[in-house]
Amino acid sequence: MAGSILKIENLKKSFGRKEILKGINLDIGEGEVFGIIGMSGSGKSVFLKTIVNFWKPSAGKVMYKNADTKKFAFRKHFGFSTQESCFYPELSVEENLMHYGRLYGLKGKEIKDRIKNLLEMLKLESCAKQISAELSGGMQKRLDIACSLIHKPKLLLLDEPTVELDPILRREVMNLISKVNKEEKVTILMASHLLGGIEAMCSNIAILHEGKIIKTGNPSRIREEYGKNEEIHIRLASGNYKKAEKQLESKKSSFGINKIITNHLLTIYCKDAEKILQHILSMLKNMNEKIVELHVSKPSLTEVFTSLIRE
Repeated sequence: MAGSILKIENLKKSFGRKEILKGINLDIGEGEVFGIIGMSGSGKSVFLKTIVNFWKPSAGKVMYKNADTKKFAFRKHFGFSTQESCFYPELSVEENLMHYGRLYGLKGKEIKDRIKNLLEMLKLESCAKQISAELSGGMQKRLDIACSLIHKPKLLLLDEPTVELDPILRREVMNLISKVNKEEKVTILMASHLLGGIEAMCSNIAILHEGKIIKTGNPSRIREEYGKNEEIHIRLASGNYKKAEKQLESKKSSFGINKIITNHLLTIYCKDAEKILQHILSMLKNMNEKIVELHVSKPSLTEVFTSLIRE
């Protein structure tokens, strides 16, 4: 990572007497995918729109490569895909890209080559002539991202890029975002309340709650620091989980187990899986139980997020 590309200092935004952003400080590294996560109504969309000067900040600074965005023409460096579709539904995919390219001053061979490149990268070639309103939800999201990339921005802001998509399309769009980050060499700042996939994609995240950043850092490290339980998942050949559960319940305190759930497999919640696993395996062996599957997982980012919000 080549230093900071975006620095936000004490950013505040109020509408009348209602303060939405309450002094946000962030430093986004060039080349990274940075996630802003928070519940609906936490201020994510207001935050992104204030960064791009859609709304003027009430206080604070937004610095792009150490230059105050109030004092220089930064728009050519930023791309923004909003939660609501930004394309014109009555235009074709190609016509939308042509329109946005011209708005940014692209013309001639330059704009044709750029459109061709984006259609290929985002796999939109087959529907280039299709009216945008007729596209599927996943394809419309691809078009939104393509429109925001037409001018080759250095920083791409995405507001809820996978909202209202089914799990398969959501995964496709997340893979697409990673591809854009690598192939376009563009820094991505992504806001979402859907935590699935965030951890794998983002080098760093910030948790936004009620207009304040309550935690920043690498998602895996945050998960390890704040996760209250590890999970041991065991599948038995016999399927007799109630018997195993009964035995574990009698040793719950001595083993250090917090919770046991049986539902087509045995799930054990504890603080230190490595420490107690040998005791559990020894107990199951004495019960003549054969293990057909076993894996240990760390607490999910969703669990950590919920814990932080409650605190």
